[in-house]
Amino acid sequence: MVSINASLIKELRNRTGIGIIECKKALIESQGDIQIAIDNIRKSNQFKFDKKSYRVANEGIILIKIDNHNKYGVILEINCETDFVSQSINFKKFGNKIISTALYEKITQLELLQSKFEEEKNLLSAQFGERIDIRRLSILQGNLIGSYIHNNNRIGVILSAKNAEIEFLKHLSMHIAASNPIYINSKDIPKDIIEHEYQIQHDITMQSQSSVKEEVRKKIIEGRMRKFIEEITLTHQKFILNPQKTVGQIIHEQNVEIHHFIRFEIGQYNNIEKDSI
Repeated sequence: MVSINASLIKELRNRTGIGIIECKKALIESQGDIQIAIDNIRKSNQFKFDKKSYRVANEGIILIKIDNHNKYGVILEINCETDFVSQSINFKKFGNKIISTALYEKITQLELLQSKFEEEKNLLSAQFGERIDIRRLSILQGNLIGSYIHNNNRIGVILSAKNAEIEFLKHLSMHIAASNPIYINSKDIPKDIIEHEYQIQHDITMQSQSSVKEEVRKKIIEGRMRKFIEEITLTHQKFILNPQKTVGQIIHEQNVEIHHFIRFEIGQYNNIEKDSI
């Protein structure tokens, strides 16, 4: 029998919002596989999947810096333990020094940036009495780079596009900050993600609509899959500044090409380790 420890139960609870006993039961049934446990919980309708559930309890700030030609940009996350420290002048100065160095010296590797500022980070950490992490770094290059910072530097978006105005890219970045898409178009969604979600929706529908005809169940699943795709793709989302149209319709009307976007939010997993250097 697989050993289910407290940290695994805590992580599952943070990601699903269900009780400790239910978490432990789900982990035992999944042999300690947290993703299978989440899938089983979803199928039993114990919680509604929310992209926001993938979080860790960190404070800090997101910073963005773009060169004078708007063709090269840097987005950075640095973390601390309390909101008080994250909003302090010295912490923000430290962050601005790091991101300026990353931009002007064209540093693209997080480990190199961490090493360069290790001593200053430790001094600041001792001053505040809190752990400080240089957590994430991403670089974006393109024809035109736009950006937006939201909510006391807790969410930041950097966006590359073609045939666009800076102000329009700011509005698109604002939309991405608020709506949190994962992909630009539906064709960008990996096949395994679609197949995995389809299986989840199929199992949910079989449990909740077992008495209806197969054709009806198929339509229900198709409808839920359309909603899933609309929620995670930028071009399918309703534009926050003009909800009568999708982002795809807006960019088509303006002949804008969206090449890439990066969205950082304080506390998101985003494939980073909770205990970074």
